[in-house]
Amino acid sequence: MASDSAVIRLVCVDLDGTILDTDEVHFWIADGAVEVLNELGRRGIPWCTNSGRSRSNQLGLVQACRTLEHMPVALLAGEREIYWCHPEFRHHEPFNTQMDDLVRELQPRTIRALAPHMDRLRRTFEFTRDVQKMLSVGWRLADPVQAASLVRELRVLLSDLADAQVLRNGKWVVITHAAVGKSVLLAEASTHLSIARENILAIGDQCNDLDMLDGRVAGCVACPGDADEEVQATVTTAGGYVSGQPGSAGAVEAIRRFVGW
Repeated sequence: MASDSAVIRLVCVDLDGTILDTDEVHFWIADGAVEVLNELGRRGIPWCTNSGRSRSNQLGLVQACRTLEHMPVALLAGEREIYWCHPEFRHHEPFNTQMDDLVRELQPRTIRALAPHMDRLRRTFEFTRDVQKMLSVGWRLADPVQAASLVRELRVLLSDLADAQVLRNGKWVVITHAAVGKSVLLAEASTHLSIARENILAIGDQCNDLDMLDGRVAGCVACPGDADEEVQATVTTAGGYVSGQPGSAGAVEAIRRFVGW
């Protein structure tokens, strides 16, 4: 059971929908989020990202934020990679290579399994992007309702691939290895930092955040008030906090609540 009286020693945050603001063209860390992240640094509490975005994309977002005084201790990227930012920039090895190898081996098997069905899927669903790079197979759809329907269909089509999992992040649907995910990255990073589960706060808003918000790897969990309904239900079941505010304002509210200022 999560507790807002726990001593927080690590704050793990998703990016899109959680601490980023966007005008649909540009993305940036919200002003309120920067303020609270800087305060974490002043109090000696490390923070990390945990996003489906790539390492280079996340690093660019962080470094472009000129008012950010305290770099994240790590970037958890693409559901499979840990990149340490403090005290020095470095990849987390051999973990990253092992995760990449799992996803790389699965990718061609996924493509072969779906090949007989792709024409029908393209007629049924409105794909706006088709991605078979970065070791993943995925699509961006016209709307999140279609994305949820595609997830259900893909799970049936890939039922013979026991090591495959289908993740949804808003309008994005990605197929990756069942042994990777945000909870795996957070568990590995917290072990490396010697931070116990009960001292970790994790915040996210979409279905690819579910495994880090169910209470297994973070003792304190939260989501913005406009998070996906399944995310809100998972956070509530784990004894966490569903903010009364949406987006980055909701994430800031949650951090302040759990850290205690």
